[in-house]
Amino acid sequence: TLTPFQWYGIFTLLITTRRGTYEFNPVLEVSIPITENGVKVCVYYVMYSFEDTQIFLKNVSYVIWGLYLVILVAMIFLLIVIYNRNQEIKDVVYIDNQTFFYNRAYLSERYMKEKSEFLNSKSKGALFVIRNLRRMDLLVDREALDQQIRDFAKVLRDDSGSQEIYRYAVDAFLVVYHNDEVESITASIENVFKHVHVDWDLKVGIIEKDEAMKNFKDIMNSVEVADLTLRGDLEGKYILMNKQISDEIIHLQRIEHDLRRLSSAGFGEELHIEFQPQIDAIDHRVVGFESLTRWVHPELGYISPHLIYRIAEGTDFERTLTRWVIVETVNFMKDMYLRGLYDIKVSFNASVSVIKQPRFAHNLIEILAHDNINPRNIVVEITETKYDDESEIFSENIKLIREAGIGIAIDDDGRGYSSIARLRDLDITIVKIDKAFVDDIGVDNRFITNILSMVKEMDLKIVAEGVENESQKQWLVENGSFVIQGYYYSKPMKQDAAIDYIIDFNKGE
Repeated sequence: TLTPFQWYGIFTLLITTRRGTYEFNPVLEVSIPITENGVKVCVYYVMYSFEDTQIFLKNVSYVIWGLYLVILVAMIFLLIVIYNRNQEIKDVVYIDNQTFFYNRAYLSERYMKEKSEFLNSKSKGALFVIRNLRRMDLLVDREALDQQIRDFAKVLRDDSGSQEIYRYAVDAFLVVYHNDEVESITASIENVFKHVHVDWDLKVGIIEKDEAMKNFKDIMNSVEVADLTLRGDLEGKYILMNKQISDEIIHLQRIEHDLRRLSSAGFGEELHIEFQPQIDAIDHRVVGFESLTRWVHPELGYISPHLIYRIAEGTDFERTLTRWVIVETVNFMKDMYLRGLYDIKVSFNASVSVIKQPRFAHNLIEILAHDNINPRNIVVEITETKYDDESEIFSENIKLIREAGIGIAIDDDGRGYSSIARLRDLDITIVKIDKAFVDDIGVDNRFITNILSMVKEMDLKIVAEGVENESQKQWLVENGSFVIQGYYYSKPMKQDAAIDYIIDFNKGE
């Protein structure tokens, strides 16, 4: 038995250790000298087996590797979830849910990253436009029409001769060919026509890349030119559009260059705003105006407003152009106020891409407040061209605009009249009936009748555009569209003439 003093010596003296074996098992030998009064009286000798330690360390390593494995599995699972979520988002953003073709947004994103693939000299495209799809949407049962579209998508997959197909618009499909000759493309197009629904008015434009197409934007412009051409009067099933597209792209490049120049110098140097009156045909009073952009180019002559905004859309100068239009509209309203005209509404056009800019609503409200303009006298007209691009900011801006008392009109050519839910979600106050449907009055009233019926069910105000004769006006009034805009009453006018028109017209009530 060791005394406490001896135990103390064990802990204070140098401990010597060495590795050894005992009965063929590894051990740790520990020897501790024990002294009394400075004299070593014995050695405390201990052997520790490594076996338990090794088992412990082995078990610890198993636990550590197990934890690593659990973490690895968790990370893989998380990555799979993220990937699937991204795929779901991609599917919503980039894939058309009717045909499962990629859409225009994906086309743009893909080729902006892979420019060389689409811009190689052998690239060609065929744009298929179903010219009467929007009208059929107003007459044919939705489920039946959806099935017809799915059938057409299958025809394109099977007979177009290409695996790269995009739903470019609601009624337009772009088929891309990389190494095919025009002869083989036309043969494929003929195969498609053999299986097209009998009621469809289908036209095709074949696009080849040439020296005028210097970048992907030019390619997209060429598709736009083809789209516009195919919707006009056209004989035959398809056309090869090279020369026309080349000339048009050069024309568009010049217009864009000059718009960019005017963005810095001031749009007012060449552009001006005219105002077309909107008449209440029952009360025979001017109740509003639409602000319309006009440009007489010093060399190119009159430039279509549609072309101006199509070129501006998505560019860095689109917002400055819209702000200029707003300022000119406000100046017109200030002039009306000075003449004692306080109850006239004035509308201006703004694209979805402008409205979804973060401070659009705040800036508009600030401009009106600065010039003491009653927000209830202003209406923002939105085209429905790109509602697929709606964002949270867009919706928030629409909400702020409506809360301020500013009106919202949808200016559409028929693509969205059948989407009642969408109109309701936008909280719009006015629907404008496009001239194309007004022109049908007396020829085929089914389309405009359906539109008016749907809009009236939502208790929205209606403005009919492009009214040119008495019979059109009378039919519209009899069918519930009382506010008329068009040449029947007046062409667009400059500011002073527009104010004189209000005074003279309303005096004659």
